[in-house]
Amino acid sequence: MRALYYEAYGGIEQLQIKELEKPSPKTGEVLIRVHATSLNASDREFLNGKPFYTRIWGLFKPRYNVLGSDIAGVIESKGEGCSRFEIGDAVFGDALGSWGGLAEFACIPEKLLTKKPDNISFETASALPQAALVALQALKQKTKLSAGQNLLVLGGGGGSGTFAIQLGKLYGANVTAVDSALKSELMLEAGADKTVDFQVDDVCSAKTQFDVILDLVGKRRIKDFEPVLKPKGTYILVGGSIKRILQVVITGKWLFSGEKSAFLLTVEANQGLDEIIELCQSSKIKPMIGKTYKLDAAIVAMNDLCSGKILGKAVVSISE
Repeated sequence: MRALYYEAYGGIEQLQIKELEKPSPKTGEVLIRVHATSLNASDREFLNGKPFYTRIWGLFKPRYNVLGSDIAGVIESKGEGCSRFEIGDAVFGDALGSWGGLAEFACIPEKLLTKKPDNISFETASALPQAALVALQALKQKTKLSAGQNLLVLGGGGGSGTFAIQLGKLYGANVTAVDSALKSELMLEAGADKTVDFQVDDVCSAKTQFDVILDLVGKRRIKDFEPVLKPKGTYILVGGSIKRILQVVITGKWLFSGEKSAFLLTVEANQGLDEIIELCQSSKIKPMIGKTYKLDAAIVAMNDLCSGKILGKAVVSISE
């Protein structure tokens, strides 16, 4: 089988399209013929081996040599102990920790997968799990964003960012989205009331105060957001450097005055995915897929991801 392969941490120079042996499912795993895999920031991080916590699956070199965790495809065979699905079922899910989606076949733990509805394409399904659940778990389960509140989304032009904008508007919030000018039109299409070009304007100096700040970038000091976070507001960090993560985990709300709070979002796989599917089927939200690549162009796709050129989600189409 063909796969996007790497053996060492680094940049896209480590990547190559390589012929590998077709894997066999172990106990609890199913073998999937992959139809589509979407890219996430986690793919870039695990390619680079940065931040350092990404090396949990390999300190000096990657334990898994094929990236891609948001997978959609068809079950070809099953390992022992698998009973949730039948051979031929179309499934999708976030296989973070197993990886392997940027290949023609992948062995994935059955428990990480969900049956794909017939009226959702493989490309759409692959673009849902990680990105949409980040937004849902942050805005509904962590904060319960409500109508009339002000939401600030940093990294609004990415996969999770465009979902956060859509969910924010669905919940009745006023949404300000921050990213490069290149992604301004996309953020407006997703429903943002206002966009901010971070290369021109400093959102931390804005006059507006926000009830919820969803930071999908993690490059600013948390304390920088205090002037624009309301007295009982919530700051949520997704990923970022170890330094930023420790600021939230260790010091939390003490970084702010009053009743302001700060959280690190640890995404629970599939937690809320049924709701995401329902919202997608009813056309209330959709993945903003900026570009679809073939497997032969997966290196180009990863380069676009690493250089910040991708608008919304990028999908690699593996099988026709």
